[in-house]
Amino acid sequence: DIAFNAAKDAGARGKVVMSESEAAKVIPGAFESVFEARWSYVESGHVDMPLGLKIFDGTVDGVVVPPVWSFAEVNEISGVDELEVLDLESDGERDMAAEHERDRVAAGQHCVEVFVLTSAMGWPYTGFEAVNARCVFVRREMVRVWRVVEEQIRMWPNCTHQCLNKPYILLGTPGIGKSLGCGSYLLHELLHYDAAKVPAVAYFVGGSAYIFHKTGAMAGRVVFYRKAGDALSAMDEITAGNMKIEGTKINEGQRMRREMDGYIIFDVSGAFVPYSQFLLCRWGCIVLSSPNTKKFAEWAKQNSALPIYINCYSRREIMAFHAFQERSVLRTDEEYVGAREQIESRWTEIRTRIREVGPLPRYIFDKEVFDNRREEVKKALESITKIDMERYVRDFFGGNNGIEDGTTHKIIRLVWSSMNGHKSCRNYPASVVIARELISRVARHFAGASCLLKMLRMPGVDGAAVLEKIGVCAFMYRSVVDELVGKMKHLPRTGGAARRSVLARVNAADRYAQDHRIVGFGSGTRQQGAKLDRNSLRPRVLYIPDIPNFPVVDGFYFVEAPPEDGGVAGGGGAGGVRWRNWTFVGVQVTKAGKHDTDCGAVASFMRRMEQCIVDWEQLKGQISWEIIYVQGRDSIAINRRQACKMIATEDRQSDKRVLTDEGRRRREERAQLLREH
Repeated sequence: DIAFNAAKDAGARGKVVMSESEAAKVIPGAFESVFEARWSYVESGHVDMPLGLKIFDGTVDGVVVPPVWSFAEVNEISGVDELEVLDLESDGERDMAAEHERDRVAAGQHCVEVFVLTSAMGWPYTGFEAVNARCVFVRREMVRVWRVVEEQIRMWPNCTHQCLNKPYILLGTPGIGKSLGCGSYLLHELLHYDAAKVPAVAYFVGGSAYIFHKTGAMAGRVVFYRKAGDALSAMDEITAGNMKIEGTKINEGQRMRREMDGYIIFDVSGAFVPYSQFLLCRWGCIVLSSPNTKKFAEWAKQNSALPIYINCYSRREIMAFHAFQERSVLRTDEEYVGAREQIESRWTEIRTRIREVGPLPRYIFDKEVFDNRREEVKKALESITKIDMERYVRDFFGGNNGIEDGTTHKIIRLVWSSMNGHKSCRNYPASVVIARELISRVARHFAGASCLLKMLRMPGVDGAAVLEKIGVCAFMYRSVVDELVGKMKHLPRTGGAARRSVLARVNAADRYAQDHRIVGFGSGTRQQGAKLDRNSLRPRVLYIPDIPNFPVVDGFYFVEAPPEDGGVAGGGGAGGVRWRNWTFVGVQVTKAGKHDTDCGAVASFMRRMEQCIVDWEQLKGQISWEIIYVQGRDSIAINRRQACKMIATEDRQSDKRVLTDEGRRRREERAQLLREH
């Protein structure tokens, strides 16, 4: 490698002696420590290892094995972690995320979860003090960031003084390792990049700076500047010197391809946030920042600055992080395997913390730090005001990318997705528990017609997205329901006769929900709210689930009216007289042109209803059913009956068992659930 050979040659010749001073000093061994950082990796699919994870040395003859992910492997991002989605869908009896993990380990499919870089002296972020963190966890998101930076470097010959080299701003939720993790990994890759293209790397952190020299008399040296301004002056001198050399060669008739002077990594966690238009003509740049406008205002206001969004850790990446830390304090693989029970027990505790405060490594590995963070989250949620609600609506439904204060940081995170060429960045609740609480608060606040109408009229808010999330609240407004009744279209069975909605058969005062209740299903902490029984369950009350992704419906209420054919909806038994004239009205707000349901979702719905309602086993067989699909003006109209079908997934057999355990009667009732919609 050109840079490393130059470093060794310069060190051997000893031609350069730099006097140390308060302003600048050489850090012996720092260049080699970063350049020669040791690779390891954590691989899943090992059934005989704790959590199915095994740690390997990652190099053979200096080559990383297996190779770090390609751009194609890291560019497709769904955004929200699959295990978090399973956590949201888990009921009180099943931990679906844990089941998924056990199934994946049992399958024995090997997969690299994270790479690890270990620098003997540490990194610029740690002040090159070996007692501080020496390991950097390299995950897919960091590699994606590097691939973007690398592509820009390849384009440098095409840059001109009229076409500025554009700086990047790396934005992500605080606590995910942008500074120590991504900044250090980018530095390592830049040092290994062709020295002719990237002759130097400047790393600004904590008001100070390090310049890593890859070429020239100082090759292989790292110079530390206590004051960042002094480093800027040194960089100005480098640029001025290079421009002078280029000018001389041009005057001599030589053709010069424009090269860059180096690359800058700015960590704005410190107080000094420099901006130099002159340097950006000749230096590439990336700014590491939390999405707080106060910290990168000078950069963000430049129209040429390009954002790169980075997601939080996935659950599996944090699991690999945990496994590596546990293995690091043990001497052998045998000790690691012997500690399996303790390691997996500690992981269970960490999973609980993730559900509470989010997948943020800074806050979940230490109990005291976690307890403090949990209290901060609690206070942030309790401090939400009515005025704050409008901001959260814009955050959730308006596509806002910016987060503007420390309170919001504690309960919201950035989520970036890129699927099939479609890219998006949005705000999302930081954890499962926070999501549950925010949904409850937003639904309560917008249960009034005036609040919902105000929200729909907010500038920058996607009205269709609002309706899809909490449009179920519209069924609390008499005028809205009266309007809907006249426009509803029945979707009959093939060859079946059209039927009127129950809402068209009752008095106007009885067809809409006159009250609402947030129903707790215990997502995340498994602490569910009080169950509804025959005394507390009432018609004309809109029941809104407190978790996202509730199966089959967004909300529901009961309407009391005799069956249209004059018969009895269900059988007798205890409570039958009271319930036999009830109709379950499920509301599903959707923009899609179809909303087919799979058997697993119906089974999950039934489990949740049984979890929530004490007498569900009796109630469900004695009532009529109706599902109403509500669509916005710009939606694709649903014009056929929606199907309930079995899908080919890993849980196909378990879903089928849930549907068939109680025989044919139960299957028919579940099919009946989708009969009138």
